[in-house]
Amino acid sequence: MLSIIKKIIACLALTSLLMNAYAKNISYPPVTVGILVPMEHRAMDEIVAGFKETLTQRYPGKITFLVKNAEGDINLQRSILQSFKQKSIDLYAPIGTQTTQMTLALITSKPVVGIAAEYSQKNDHQRKRNFTLVDDSLSVTKQMQFIHSALPNITEITLVHSPSDKILPEVKEAVHAGKTYGIRVQSLMVQQLSDLYTISQHIPQKSQAIFILKDILVASGIQTLINQANKLHIPVITSDDGTVQNGAAFAVGVSEHQIGTEGGKLAAEILKGKDAGQVPFKTLDHLLVFLNKNAAKQQGLNITDIQAAAKKANYTTIATDELEKK
Repeated sequence: MLSIIKKIIACLALTSLLMNAYAKNISYPPVTVGILVPMEHRAMDEIVAGFKETLTQRYPGKITFLVKNAEGDINLQRSILQSFKQKSIDLYAPIGTQTTQMTLALITSKPVVGIAAEYSQKNDHQRKRNFTLVDDSLSVTKQMQFIHSALPNITEITLVHSPSDKILPEVKEAVHAGKTYGIRVQSLMVQQLSDLYTISQHIPQKSQAIFILKDILVASGIQTLINQANKLHIPVITSDDGTVQNGAAFAVGVSEHQIGTEGGKLAAEILKGKDAGQVPFKTLDHLLVFLNKNAAKQQGLNITDIQAAAKKANYTTIATDELEKK
């Protein structure tokens, strides 16, 4: 009887070794991944870097990355997607809500991983077919709450924004939330990047801060707003770490590099054989406070007040020098 048990154990051990050897030698085919960037700025670079690093680590086969920048031009964006269709792309990774929506409209037979995109019930038919996403949408109400906590004396803020379908409801939310905290939010809309300088000249003298949302168009021209803020001696408050590295005082948001990392994880699952429609969405909702200490001081803020508000809200504070090290 003991001899039979030993034989069974030996067989099980051999089976386990064979299965492990098979798993290690699975052949993963070479793939091509098309990454569509709507407009160039630092946050986009961080997302792309996180995505490429993670996917390369998690997918054993050879990966060819095609990264294209639409330069804020919707016609160029459509043209890039059309050209991708001619290049046997195995997986599409558009960045941003509008970019993802266009990709889903034009790409019907390949998997799509939307990065830094919000989900709409209108996309249910695509969800059943070929896509998943990383949702980085922020609670504008929580952002306004934090601004009030860190800067309780502020009563006038200028919100500069684009006409994006994603952004307009957030502008309304900011105005409503501002009333709750005794802050008047004046909104200034920028139709295109070339208008940003002119619009920035209309920021009223009584404004105590400039605020921007997760707005790709406006974020790409952040230096224009920083220059105007410096003239007015008021802070620029944003919603991503890239703009803070570029000179905004602080932001309440999520890590752009982490957004890309999570997208890379989803893409790896799909390229290893999982149906995109069966891969759960990833939502990034733990807010961080990104702080540029030098810019904050120059723009008249007390760093200690911002750090204290972050601690009170249970948000981790990350200084720009820490971001540079990463």
